Amino acid sequence: MKTVYNSPSDVLHLFAEQSQDNARCSNVFFEGTKIYSYGYHYLLAEITGNSILINNSGWSVTTSKHVSKLTSATRQYRQFFTTQTNEKLVLETIEANLKSLINARKKEKYILPSIALFDKLNEFRTYKGIKTKSLEYKAICKLIKKLNSGELSEYLKKEGDRIKKDKIKAAKKEAIELALQVQRFYNYEYYSLYRNSEDYVRLSLCGEFVETSQEVKVSRKEAKVLYSLIQAGKDIKGFKIGNYTVISINGTLTIGCHKINIDSMNLTGKKL
Repeated sequence: MKTVYNSPSDVLHLFAEQSQDNARCSNVFFEGTKIYSYGYHYLLAEITGNSILINNSGWSVTTSKHVSKLTSATRQYRQFFTTQTNEKLVLETIEANLKSLINARKKEKYILPSIALFDKLNEFRTYKGIKTKSLEYKAICKLIKKLNSGELSEYLKKEGDRIKKDKIKAAKKEAIELALQVQRFYNYEYYSLYRNSEDYVRLSLCGEFVETSQEVKVSRKEAKVLYSLIQAGKDIKGFKIGNYTVISINGTLTIGCHKINIDSMNLTGKKL
């Protein structure tokens, strides 16, 4: 069993798959359900059942990249993050938002993230069955009550339509930018693409591999076999390709954490 890799992406995806007990590269490694960035001093994430707790509170540039790639690689799990579940960190964030709210022109910039953060913390507490209320949690509840006061609720109601319009406008802009980036991925200008819930595939420049927008490669031969099965209408659930297992094809081709865009699959499949 291969355990030493050159690319962090390989290690992160193997961890997500849990298809082997350990693997490492120069700056990230995992043992069982725990993965570390650089050393045991920084627990990057831990898988528990169908959930994963990702430690996104580090400051290293490389570790931040690990967090970003791991987040994409573990989308099949219910994801939680330390900045959303550590009650001390949540309290500090909401306190900072309240201070910024005093002179803020766009109050929703601080109100909405605080409420969303509180909701995520409660989701985590419910999922883990946490019933005890720490001093930090009680303090958070008081701050949220203040944020939900009548004056702020009225303000939010007035701002609701404007916020919705801004979101629609931002979504359209995001769609245009994504289309441009996908094309650049196909043109080999980008090696990775982490801005969308879907993944994209292309033939490698050497023509020997199919590579994904999450920087994972499988052999062209294996990819061709899988695509032939799909074209023939065969049941591909459980099919093994590289270190990964096909989960389903229903709107997207789901392989491990990858949700491969069907148009992208066909575009590349026809070249195999």
